[in-house]
Amino acid sequence: MKELLQKLYSSMPATAKAHAQDSVERMCALDTQLGCPSKHYPIIHVAGTNGKGSLVHKISCAAMLSGLKVGIYISPHLESFRERMQIADPVSNEFHWISQEAFKNSIEQVFDIEQQLGLTLNFFEIMTGAALKFFAEEEVDLVLLEVGVGGRFDSTNFITPILSIITSIGYDHCKLLGNTLDQIGWQKAGIIKERVPVALGPSAQISVILEEAKNKQALVLQSACFNQSFDEENSALATLCLKYLKDRLSLTEKAIIEGVQIRPACRFEVFAFKTEGFPKYIIFDVAHNEDGFRALVKAVRLKLGSAPLRFFLGMSHGKELERCIRILKEEASYIHIAAIDHFKLLKAEALKSAFVSGGCSNVGYEDTLEATLEKALQQATVHGEFLVVCGSFYIMQEIKHLFNQVEQKLLLIG
Repeated sequence: MKELLQKLYSSMPATAKAHAQDSVERMCALDTQLGCPSKHYPIIHVAGTNGKGSLVHKISCAAMLSGLKVGIYISPHLESFRERMQIADPVSNEFHWISQEAFKNSIEQVFDIEQQLGLTLNFFEIMTGAALKFFAEEEVDLVLLEVGVGGRFDSTNFITPILSIITSIGYDHCKLLGNTLDQIGWQKAGIIKERVPVALGPSAQISVILEEAKNKQALVLQSACFNQSFDEENSALATLCLKYLKDRLSLTEKAIIEGVQIRPACRFEVFAFKTEGFPKYIIFDVAHNEDGFRALVKAVRLKLGSAPLRFFLGMSHGKELERCIRILKEEASYIHIAAIDHFKLLKAEALKSAFVSGGCSNVGYEDTLEATLEKALQQATVHGEFLVVCGSFYIMQEIKHLFNQVEQKLLLIG
């Protein structure tokens, strides 16, 4: 397994290479050689700056509770590569990651075809092909397919779905997708297919996307829920999509109502210590861009109160740091940087320097991650603050593991 992951890592391209216009052509060739697994089940295709993972989870839960076996392809992951390929099982009403054996077999099939066809596939193409093949072998009833970056040139964009969804449009991956919302929206709008309905979240209802839908003769489903928390927006959009597909997929009203209320891990996941002497609330959230941080702060204020916020933060490469810093420096009493060694993460010193350059001096980290956590907990307790763990997916597992080692156990409250 270790050697397989190393080979996968070696195929991980620079972002610009992953966002290549010929990716769709390569994926069509790969899918054909795999036996056209993408045509074995209906697919819902999901793009957007924020909210993709939450929306996929809500729709998957509702479909599973209606008795459907659902394949789920998401990125990035919190704990394991296998998390990117999941099955929502209606028998157990649980989500199961692909097994190590199935993951190995699926990836190796793709590597073999890559060699046979003389292709040079990147990480996302390999993972996408392997996921679609795995879902076909599992004989799923439905697949939720999440776009990696953008949409128009994404490795997932060779399929024809029964519904396309664009959750939101905001500033992220600007070097790749463009510096204006219209440019970013044009990239996301690339998932709209001829005469295939498209559902749009409130911030995705912009002219460039509506024009693409019109040109493709695609029915537009528009969610009216705006200016609430991200979770409420995602729930409203999921409900709109599920009700549209209710008859086609034999979904039940009860399952729709229950499913859209379920959030995945680290999406405004709120804990409280059971004992005194610790922060009242600790919030885990994978907000990692301007809109995400703004929505996170708003949700804290609406649902938890007005206490000062202390942040525990890590950021991946390629994010719009200046925009994020403007939000965080206004809201944070202090920012503790999660110094975790991961090739996707900015080094702690580089992240600290970016904050200082952006006019935020209340930022730092200790010699070890454990010491940084201890200081964050101690200072948040002394000053009556909420502690917010946020940023990259890739910091969450390690920080949660540290929290689980704290003697006083955490109580999940939301």
